Amino acid sequence: MAINYFQFQATKKMFRESAFSGISFPMDFDTWYALDDDLKAAALYINFYSEIVLAWSKFDNSPCDTETIVSDFLMTLVKNVDKIKEAPKRYKPGYIYTLAKRSFICMVRQPKYTRVYESEMSNEVITSDNDVMDLFDLVPHEDEPYEVVQYREALWAIISNMGPKAEKVVNHLVNGEPLTKVRKTANQRELDPLADVSVDSEEYPIILSQIREKIAPLYYSYNF
Repeated sequence: MAINYFQFQATKKMFRESAFSGISFPMDFDTWYALDDDLKAAALYINFYSEIVLAWSKFDNSPCDTETIVSDFLMTLVKNVDKIKEAPKRYKPGYIYTLAKRSFICMVRQPKYTRVYESEMSNEVITSDNDVMDLFDLVPHEDEPYEVVQYREALWAIISNMGPKAEKVVNHLVNGEPLTKVRKTANQRELDPLADVSVDSEEYPIILSQIREKIAPLYYSYNF
């Protein structure tokens, strides 16, 4: 089972666009400390994103509901804001990595976080030239060559520019998320910009074909 990063990425993207547009990261402690308290947890998430997803990568064999995991981990960050303010030495990658890993260990052991993947859709897309394009190529991995990172960022840019329905389809293919609207609390909806997006059975093959056409040229330039 591929590691499910989509919700982690979507949350980081939402924070950057909604609260930290134009702000540079990494962010030092003094800059972070000067932020409004209601922004500090989100800033921690962005600043130490690599450590958080690295911690999550240790649980790649756990079929979990990452939406709930990301939401609850953000609450853990909120609870740790005061601790970090009081002890600046905690504002470092090692502390956040350990915090994330311990949190995820507790979460994956609880039934409420487990989700059985019922989707029968393949993550592989057949291109117009009958080559197979694996949409798991969209999933990030640690310690990748710079060129691969550039390639993946370009892929996500294409998908994002196609609009929320295309993102919904990719989320469905990669992570097994439903194509329909999802009932969520107000807080959960804030963390998932795709919650109110729905793709019906007639739209699905059309959008899938459009995705194939858009990313095929980039796919063929991938020679790493």
